[in-house]
Amino acid sequence: MAAVAAEARRATLRRKATAARGDGGIDKAMCVICVGAVVAPVELPCGHAYCGGCLSELRTKKVAQACPLCRAELPPGLDGLHDLAFRAYKRVRGMVDRGEVTWVSLPPSEQEEMDEAVAMLTEAGDQGHVLAMVSLGFLMIW
Repeated sequence: MAAVAAEARRATLRRKATAARGDGGIDKAMCVICVGAVVAPVELPCGHAYCGGCLSELRTKKVAQACPLCRAELPPGLDGLHDLAFRAYKRVRGMVDRGEVTWVSLPPSEQEEMDEAVAMLTEAGDQGHVLAMVSLGFLMIW
């Protein structure tokens, strides 16, 4: 999980750096996968945008694990990021519910696990995964 969380953090940083530089003339209106208008757009850290369904299909069929235009590695899949993060949250929440730890005084290993969960949910949310955004909101109020 730590490796996935680290990649999620890197993807988020790349996306923010790309946004800070500006789009550099990248066409975000047309998906080069389906050669149509971008539907339910997902912007990759490299700055290219594709239909959410097209990217999902690429991942599912393992056709390519890289951006079709610039060959930058695709960030981890959205559902996978959400599922890993939610499992980590449920494990730590179970410890809190059983009275083994409290949210304000988590041991370092559980705090690191929650930090990783936040990083993964942030990346999935940045790519438009609505459930990840909701889950992140719930984590922030605990």
